[in-house]
Amino acid sequence: MNNYITSETNLYNYTGKYIILVAFNLPSIEKRLWIIEKETHKVILNTYVAHGIGSGSGIYATSFSNTPDSRKSSLGAYMTSGGYIGKHGYSIRIKGLDKTNNNAYNRVIVIHSSTYIGNGKTGHSWGCFAVPIEAMKTIRDLITEPTLLIAYK
Repeated sequence: MNNYITSETNLYNYTGKYIILVAFNLPSIEKRLWIIEKETHKVILNTYVAHGIGSGSGIYATSFSNTPDSRKSSLGAYMTSGGYIGKHGYSIRIKGLDKTNNNAYNRVIVIHSSTYIGNGKTGHSWGCFAVPIEAMKTIRDLITEPTLLIAYK
């Protein structure tokens, strides 16, 4: 499996204001999620993000999957598709755009807040992009329209 961006979707036509990048090659003790303003390339937010427990129980994500119930993170391009209030408070749905992540919506892989990542904590999600509570407040304010998210290793 290719560990890099594999989107079959034409991303050149993306007209959103922001791009979210997640660098799973970095350990979870480092800030490895960026929200970048597309036009200016300015970093608006840089924060911690968890990987799925099935992707590695340590600080590195070493294995990825698109399989339901794998509790693994998936790589590739996603598009955010609206927010909701759920188990972890405000969360943002995402749809996978690649063969490597096209089950994300049905797997209920989302962006949500968590107390188990950031501030020295390196917990794991069940495949979701879990971020610190403070970061989710900023993300909620910024991501109000469909936004491209790219997770890579």
